[in-house]
Amino acid sequence: MTSPIDLRDAIVAELITLFPDIKRNIEEHDGRIDATAIKSWIRTVPAIRVAVLGSRRITPVGNGQVDIDWNMNAFVVEKDSAAAAALATAIIVDAEGNHRGLENVFDPKDMRCDNLHAAALEKHGVTIWVVAWTQRIRTGVDALAEDGTIPDTIYASRSPDIGAAHKQEYRDVDTMETPDE
Repeated sequence: MTSPIDLRDAIVAELITLFPDIKRNIEEHDGRIDATAIKSWIRTVPAIRVAVLGSRRITPVGNGQVDIDWNMNAFVVEKDSAAAAALATAIIVDAEGNHRGLENVFDPKDMRCDNLHAAALEKHGVTIWVVAWTQRIRTGVDALAEDGTIPDTIYASRSPDIGAAHKQEYRDVDTMETPDE
C-alpha cells in the first residue's frame, strides 16, 4: 500500500535525477515549515525540500478503500528569483501527470507555484519559491475484490432480516431474485 511518505520519497528520488548538479541539496522535509527550517535551508543554496503538509479531502470509494488527497510541496531555495523560477517550472513540468511509478497514485491536481520572497530572506541573499499540488492516493483493501476478481452476484437484505437464517429474505441487487438453494 502506497503511503504519502512513499510518494514524497519517490519525488525526492526523481528530482535528484532531474537536477544532478544539486542532488546533495535535494531532501525530504518532515512537518511544517518554520523559521528554523528556513535558516538551515539557506545555508545550502540551491536547494529543494519536499514535504507532505497534510490532507484536506478524504473520500470513501464505497468498496472499503479510501481516496486521500495529499498536499505535496516542493520548496525551492535559490540566490535569485530567475533561478528559483526556472527550478520551480521544471518541477511543475515533471509533476504533471506523474504517478512516480507508484501503485494507486493518481495525477497531480490543483498545481500552483508561489514566490515566497520576503525582505527577511533578501537580507540573507536568498529567495524561496514553492510548488504545491494535491495528489490522490487510494488506500485500503478492496472488499469487493477477492484474489483480483469481482463477484458475479451481490445479494442484499434489510436489517433485522440478515444472516444465514434469513437467506430467503436476500435479493440479487440486479434481478431482485432470491438466492438458489
